[in-house]
Amino acid sequence: MKNFVSAIIVAAGGSVRMGIADSKQFLPLLGKPAIEYTLRAFQKCHLIREIIVVCREQDMERIQQIADENGFSKVKRLVPGGASRAESVRNGTSAADENTNYYAIHDGARPLITVEEIERVTEAAFETGAATLGTSVTDTIKIVNGYNVIESTPLRSQLRAVQTPQVFEKDLSRERGRQPDQLHRRLLADRAHGRRGRGRQGQQGEHQAHHARRRDHRGEHS
Repeated sequence: MKNFVSAIIVAAGGSVRMGIADSKQFLPLLGKPAIEYTLRAFQKCHLIREIIVVCREQDMERIQQIADENGFSKVKRLVPGGASRAESVRNGTSAADENTNYYAIHDGARPLITVEEIERVTEAAFETGAATLGTSVTDTIKIVNGYNVIESTPLRSQLRAVQTPQVFEKDLSRERGRQPDQLHRRLLADRAHGRRGRGRQGQQGEHQAHHARRRDHRGEHS
């Protein structure tokens, strides 16, 4: 059976840290709201079967208008966000089609995502069960202790700045006995700490798809 990938576009933040009144996904880029670019990329990706947008209730009308005016037919549902990002992810995955077997979680305010990047990270998830987009780290990173004293310097070649989309198989949450939002957080934590991960260089050097091998999770507890 062909994989059914549901893209969960998380756009429920209030942009408090940016100190602006409007949601950051509506900031204009070349005369268009940022989220329009995000939705267009996922609309054009042939691996994505549907798009669920998680947003604030006061933003729903504008987002629906953007989808309608641009013919974004894959936008199937708009659902309200939660009190946290994790809750918003849960609301989005809960609204996905019953045939969904992969989730692709993406931040609505990351409008520079390309169709090729979505395809690459999704295909990596098909192969291994879970994958995330990331970039190589160019800064020198230091590990410090509780007193802010430098203890070590990790190799930059082993570091990645994790971005979105983050794609994972729906059945992984069943294997681990977790809700999709919990699995989403755990997968990111595993990658942040370098556990059971391996990287693969994509066709373009800047963005890479990083993924984990499937493993038997019976008896694993967090």
